Amino acid sequence: MKNNFKTISVSMDGKLAYFAELLARMQRKTLTRYITELINFDLAGYEFNDELWAEHPADRLALLGNRMPQLLNTRQRILWLTVICTDQNYWLVPLTGAPIEVNKNTFNFALLREVWRYINRNEAVVMDQATAMTGQIKIRRVTHEPGAQWKDKE
Repeated sequence: MKNNFKTISVSMDGKLAYFAELLARMQRKTLTRYITELINFDLAGYEFNDELWAEHPADRLALLGNRMPQLLNTRQRILWLTVICTDQNYWLVPLTGAPIEVNKNTFNFALLREVWRYINRNEAVVMDQATAMTGQIKIRRVTHEPGAQWKDKE
């Protein structure tokens, strides 16, 4: 079975770190378990929880770009808007300019996974594009009501 744990490093104020450690001890938990439970508690309040998770980072980019583009970082935004959204090869349906829901019937996840290593090797090119386009990228804000189609926010 594959280990799904990821080690992260967090910098925080010494006082806050000290009290976080004390709070964890008071609950007889490790600091890792304490922080993980806090994140899981906060995450439970959001509808997107499992909708944005996929094992492969390429799949995660497609899901995030489609559902919550405002959360893409600059590099992801460039990849999503200028590379993926404009290339018909990634889409299983015709590109018409109208929003398309990313799912297994509309998006070629296998192709994106296949070229993912190549795209990431050319990070300098992507970031040069990002620098050149600074201020030119506008991300549509979308809203979603349960049972309704995604729509542009006025």
